[in-house]
Amino acid sequence: MPDSCSVYGCSNRSNKQKEKRFFRIPKEVVHKGERTRDLSKRRRSRWLANLSLSSKGVESPHARVCSDHFVKGCPSNIKDEDDIDWAPTLKLGHQKIKQATESSIKRGERSTNRDLKRRHSEAASALLDLQKQARLTEEISYEQTTDDPDLSAQDTQTETTESPNRRDAECQTDFTSDL
Repeated sequence: MPDSCSVYGCSNRSNKQKEKRFFRIPKEVVHKGERTRDLSKRRRSRWLANLSLSSKGVESPHARVCSDHFVKGCPSNIKDEDDIDWAPTLKLGHQKIKQATESSIKRGERSTNRDLKRRHSEAASALLDLQKQARLTEEISYEQTTDDPDLSAQDTQTETTESPNRRDAECQTDFTSDL
C-alpha cells in the first residue's frame, strides 16, 4: 500500500514521488525514561498542532508526513527540541504557524554551534583536570619513594634517571663530596 502525506492539501504519494521520504507521526515513548517520555509527548503534541490534526486518522499506522514539510527534508532528533525540524513547519495547508525564516534557521545553527563549543570546552577542562591529577599523583609517588629508607642506592639512581628534573638535595651532595 503506497504511503500518502497526511497534511491537508498535500498530494504526495510514495508510489508517484519516489524521491520523497515519508515519516510517521511520532508516538509517545514510555520505556526510555522520564525525560524521553516528556520530550516525545511534547513532540507529538507539537506535530499534531502544526498539522492541525486532533486525531483524524493519526492513530492509523499508515499516517505519514512527507519530506516537503521539513526545512532539511527530515525530522530532527527527539533531543534537538530547538531545531526547526523538530516538528513539520513548511507547507502545512494553513497559516496558523509562522514559516521558517532565514533568521530562525541561523538561530538554530548558532545554538548548535554554541552547544558544540560548550562540549569541546568541557572536554578540554576535563583533560586539564586529569593532567593535574596525574602530576599530583606522580609527585606524591616520588616523595614516597625518596622517603622510604629501604630503597637501595640502585633504586634511587633509577628513580633520578627517570625524572631528571627532580633531584633530592641529599643525593646531590653524595655525588659532589670527596671520598
